[in-house]
Amino acid sequence: SFGEGLRQYVGTMVDEVIRFRSRMQESSLELDLLTTRREEMVTMAMGVLPAVMVIFSIVSVTLSGIVGLKFLRRYPAFHHAPWPASFRLPDLWVWLPIVSGVIFFFNTYVVHSEQLAMMTINVILVSAVLAFLQGFAVVSFFLQRLRTRWFRTVVYVTILFFFQTIGIAVAGVGLADVWMNFRKGGTTCK
Repeated sequence: SFGEGLRQYVGTMVDEVIRFRSRMQESSLELDLLTTRREEMVTMAMGVLPAVMVIFSIVSVTLSGIVGLKFLRRYPAFHHAPWPASFRLPDLWVWLPIVSGVIFFFNTYVVHSEQLAMMTINVILVSAVLAFLQGFAVVSFFLQRLRTRWFRTVVYVTILFFFQTIGIAVAGVGLADVWMNFRKGGTTCK
């Protein structure tokens, strides 16, 4: 079946990582961990695959919208299209990661269901991406006031380049925006 073939493909990818690391003379502890936990890694990769597909869809739609809006704003009919800095999720969305986190910990310590754990991890991952997008909209809102385009570009590139560290802070800003409403001083975006 398709699922079994995909699982074999992910297993082959993990095997390639193991082979690559063994050729690089990595520490034996890391290599032993990779080889002994291979099945767990494949299972986890297969478990978060739905979230990864949704995240790629969100990212591609967002990038297409931003690029498309940049070109469409040249025409008078699209001058009033909303700018990405005005993006705001409904306030109730914040309960999605909170409830998922509570269910995850309840499952970890009481229920012990692998399917429930994968479901909550998927919801938390997608919620983190939505929080990042809202936080990025807040950052864009404040940066649009600057006249220098190069500085805005440098900030955007820095956020994307150092995504693993700065991305968490931007997602935190997006999450805090639900309660603090950072953009309440002015809701018009250029």
